Amino acid sequence: YNNTDPAFIPTNDITNSVYQLTVPPAPYNPNYLGCYAEGRGVRVLGGISTTSQQMSVDKCLAYCKDYKYYGTEFAGQCFCSNVLGSGSGIKVLDTLTSPLFSACNYRCNGEFSQVCGGSGTINVWENPGYVPVEVKQSSGGFVSKQCYTDAGTGRALDGARLTGGDMTVDVCAEFARSKGFKYFGVEYGRECYAGAQPKTGTGFAAVTCPLEKLMPCAGNKYEYCGGPSLMNLYFAASG
Repeated sequence: YNNTDPAFIPTNDITNSVYQLTVPPAPYNPNYLGCYAEGRGVRVLGGISTTSQQMSVDKCLAYCKDYKYYGTEFAGQCFCSNVLGSGSGIKVLDTLTSPLFSACNYRCNGEFSQVCGGSGTINVWENPGYVPVEVKQSSGGFVSKQCYTDAGTGRALDGARLTGGDMTVDVCAEFARSKGFKYFGVEYGRECYAGAQPKTGTGFAAVTCPLEKLMPCAGNKYEYCGGPSLMNLYFAASG
């Protein structure tokens, strides 16, 4: 039947279709964690994400290769994170090894033998190739001072800045030292800011680093370089 009927709603949910019987879904791989319900205003995997009409579980894993967890949702969405989210509404709906009776039952846009979550539900896997990303504790005489929000007017550190695809904590530390500043911060994976003192006020605050929001450094995927409007802050240990 075609979609000339005004009541027709296209969907990848084929739980009760003939296709469901002729092409059964493939079983989940051994790293599967379960089908999760998304929260209210918070996601199970709150890191980077992408959408594709050619989505598959394998493509999502490739996209999330530098993250601990990856998940598919709504047939064509892929989410990555290094931590599993928690909050209102987030919960494990089932951990069935076969997707036939799962609350996650939308076939993937790009691979109909695979399941890619559902509406408000996400299949979550642990990445077997993940190498832990860490907050570097010290570099070139500077030491970590947790994280600092950078969402106010201007920048939290406004003395000097450097941006590059080779950004690491060491690169930013050397930049700050060469400019004579006592503080530096790495942000959004590839940005470096230095200054005499971080700003205070609306949008600027010291916080415990939320790992789900941090991004790997562009020049070293095994260490963190802040996130959106969030910097890993460092200060000179002496002087």
